[in-house]
Amino acid sequence: MKIKHKKTWVVVADGARARIFLIEGPGTGLVPAMDHDLIGNRLPSHEMGSDRSGVSFSSAGPGRRAVAPHTDPHVHAEHEFIRQVATEVRQGLNTHAFEQLVIVAPPKALGELRTELDPQAAKLIKAELNKDLTHLTPHQLAEHLEDILKV
Repeated sequence: MKIKHKKTWVVVADGARARIFLIEGPGTGLVPAMDHDLIGNRLPSHEMGSDRSGVSFSSAGPGRRAVAPHTDPHVHAEHEFIRQVATEVRQGLNTHAFEQLVIVAPPKALGELRTELDPQAAKLIKAELNKDLTHLTPHQLAEHLEDILKV
């Protein structure tokens, strides 16, 4: 009896870069699922926002005071990037590009990605690896995945 192997997407992400690989079964290796990497904004916060904080008039008396931004632009950019990654996963789900998911990301990105994923995609998560491995080659990445699945 022939065992059917599930098509697996391996999403390797951090707050500003993501790569998605396809594994079609043992021995097939990691093959890019897309023809490009997803790249977010890597600028530091001070280069993303305006040069100075806004100014507001004080309601408690004469004078003005500086108004700090409510959200760090870097944090906001990371969040928007993770939403973009989740959108790519949703599109892959809709086109039946995979049957199960493996997510590799550092703690913060992993947590945000969990909350942004489509509930149907979240049900297909086979494993998570809590590490930043975006800088590795596919061969090096496969070595880290050996304990999770056959690459």
